[in-house]
Amino acid sequence: MSNENNQLNKVGEVLGLDKMSPEQRDSFLEKTGTVIIDSAIGRLLSSLEEEKISELESKLEASEDDKVFDYLLETYPELEQIIKEESEALRSEAEGVFGS
Repeated sequence: MSNENNQLNKVGEVLGLDKMSPEQRDSFLEKTGTVIIDSAIGRLLSSLEEEKISELESKLEASEDDKVFDYLLETYPELEQIIKEESEALRSEAEGVFGS
């Protein structure tokens, strides 16, 4: 786990997270999270049949924003694993770009 923390710290240093204000860091991390979630939902959608996609779209349009993510995780438990995979892919890509 120490090696993983060292790699994360190195990526954070290269990205300049330590030089950002808390507000800038929060904004950056929020945008990064959005990229991961968008990618994961895209993968989820590509695995669903057309009927299920229409059903999901209807549910999302009718849901309150703060309950959408809970709904997705409850209805599609595989989404949690997809999010983990997308997070790891992004981290691996960042390490490849910035060196390990």
